[in-house]
Amino acid sequence: MTQRQNISIAVLTDNEEDVEVVNGTLRDAGHTAHCHWVESSRRFDETLDNEQIEL
Repeated sequence: MTQRQNISIAVLTDNEEDVEVVNGTLRDAGHTAHCHWVESSRRFDETLDNEQIEL
């Protein structure tokens, strides 16, 4: 049995649709990912501190 691991990704963009595109592309390729939408560089550091971001 093949186990899939979920990867946590921070997507820095001001457009939430970009996050959906990244998530959908990865899903279509067979990867499981949890994408975190980061709207600004100011919030990027906060997201890295509060979430277990891998990519």
